[in-house]
Amino acid sequence: MIRLAVFDVDDTLTREVSIWEQLYYEIGKWDTHGKIYLDQYFNGEISWDEFACLDAREYAGHHQDIIVHAAQKLSYINGIEETFRTLRGRGVEIAFVSSTLYQFAAWLAERFKVRHCYANPLGTDEKGILNGKIDLKVKAHSKDMVMRRLKKKLGLDTRQVAAVGDSLLDFSMFKEAGTSICVAHAPDQVKQKVDHVLPSDDLTTLCAIITG
Repeated sequence: MIRLAVFDVDDTLTREVSIWEQLYYEIGKWDTHGKIYLDQYFNGEISWDEFACLDAREYAGHHQDIIVHAAQKLSYINGIEETFRTLRGRGVEIAFVSSTLYQFAAWLAERFKVRHCYANPLGTDEKGILNGKIDLKVKAHSKDMVMRRLKKKLGLDTRQVAAVGDSLLDFSMFKEAGTSICVAHAPDQVKQKVDHVLPSDDLTTLCAIITG
């Protein structure tokens, strides 16, 4: 029986534009900085860690409230609130394990009453001004480390855990789950390697998989 459902955030619960990209739109640096860094990452010119640190540097000087402003403009997969309510009603804990920005994931966690949230906080000063730093607590290829700590904290074994993601970066997380699930808009190379693929971009279809 599944007791814990762990979700990636960017491109799993969100659609199209990521929080990183939307922040660049907010500060007017997408074409001059953000898109260039993203292309460098995809071309293998910089690592994911370097990519995240470069982005964090460009956000410096803005108040962290800009993250929530950006989050409110994103598109989200249908049925999040209903799905989480159904899972909790069946005794399933919910967690976010994501290499997204912690301030964004925490805002979502509060909105949807998610108790466990692991992501990467942007650094701030005492007034909440972003200082250009990021604490990489959840690295893109190392979500398995967080998953192991979370399972130990909750006293669960792998068979009791389901993980929901969208990309190859989620495979370290899938390794620590007895049930791996990807969203309908995931790439084919991900769909071919998970236990279940959601039939549509409506998260409520997940409930039948997790709770039977």
